[in-house]
Amino acid sequence: MNTIDKLVSNEGWNIQSWRFRYGTELWVIASPLAEQLDQIREITEGADIEAIELASYFNNEGSWLPVISAKKHI
Repeated sequence: MNTIDKLVSNEGWNIQSWRFRYGTELWVIASPLAEQLDQIREITEGADIEAIELASYFNNEGSWLPVISAKKHI
């Protein structure tokens, strides 16, 4: 958590989180460019095929990026 705090407060990164429209999955993304976060959020909230493909990318070959998609436990 300290690393995220440092990125946001010291390095000017942006962070967004939102609920995926299906189920209880949450997205949390950090980026130095707010526009990137907005674009990713728009895709995940847009057409089904694009949203599913992006989620698949982040969970597989893009898993090194600062993106987390996880199930919310109630």
